[in-house]
Amino acid sequence: MQSRAHPCRFYPAWSSQGAAVLLLLGLVASPQLRAESELELEQELSRQASPLSGAATLSYFRNSYDASAYAAYQAVTVDGSLRYRQDWGQLRLTFGGEQELLHGEQSSWFDPLLEYRTPTWALSDSLSWQGGVGVYLPASRTSRKDRLEYAPQARAYLFWRPEGDWQFYLSPRYRYNQYRYQTAGEQVLTEHQASVAVDALWHFRPDWYLDVNGSLGWARNFYGRSLDTRFTASEELGWEVTPHWSLALGHSNAGRFYDPEYGPGQGFELYDRRSSTFYLATTFSF
Repeated sequence: MQSRAHPCRFYPAWSSQGAAVLLLLGLVASPQLRAESELELEQELSRQASPLSGAATLSYFRNSYDASAYAAYQAVTVDGSLRYRQDWGQLRLTFGGEQELLHGEQSSWFDPLLEYRTPTWALSDSLSWQGGVGVYLPASRTSRKDRLEYAPQARAYLFWRPEGDWQFYLSPRYRYNQYRYQTAGEQVLTEHQASVAVDALWHFRPDWYLDVNGSLGWARNFYGRSLDTRFTASEELGWEVTPHWSLALGHSNAGRFYDPEYGPGQGFELYDRRSSTFYLATTFSF
C-alpha cells in the first residue's frame, strides 16, 4: 500500500484547478491511504502452516462532499496479494484496481508490486527487523501516460512488540522512478522518493483492533529540484469476524507541509474536508 499526495491544501483558495487535481490523484491511488496492515499481516503469517497465502480486499471510498458537488469523490476498489514464504524469506505480489463512481466513472489498475522480504530477525524479546526490495511495474493510467518503465524500491521495518495489546513499527523507504522521458508535457517527472512510515496497532479486544498509520515523504525530480514535503495519516477500526475474514471502517488524509511553488503549508490537520476520505473495507485471506 503506497501513498497518495494531497493536491490542493495550498492553493490560495479552493479552485476548479485544485479540485481537478484532487479528483485525478484520488482516482489513481485511493486505497493506498488505508492504514497499512504490516503488523496484522505478520500475525497472520505466523498462524499460517502453508507456505502459500493471500488476501483480497473490497473497499468503498468517499469524501464528505455531496455526490453532485464538483469535488465529490466516490470509488470502489479491489486489491489483492499473494505471498510465498520459505526459510529464506518471502515473495509477494500486490495488485488491484479502482472504479470511480462519479465524474465520468473512470477506472484504472494500480501499479503492481513484486517484492522480496527477508526473514524477520529478532534483536531482543520485543524488537525485530525485516528488509525488502521490490519493483513497481506500470499499469495505472497515470504511469502509462507518463511512460513509467519501472520503479525499484527498498524498505526496512523495525518492529516493537511490548508486552500487552500494542504493537508498533518504523519503516524507512526509498523508491526510484525510471521513466522513458524525464518530462511529460511541461511537467518534470519525479525521480527520487524517500519516506518514513510509522504504525501503531492496538488490540483492545480479542477480535477488535485500532490501527493508526502516518508517513512523511520527500521527493526530487529529474532536474534535481526538491519537491513538496508530504504527509499521510490514516486511522482504521477493524473487527476480525473470523481468522480469515475482517471488516474495517477508516479515515485517511494527506497533505503537504511545504510546496516549492506555494511555500509553507498550513500544518497537519487530522481532518480536512478537501482531502479527507472515508472507507469501508472487507478482507478475505487464505
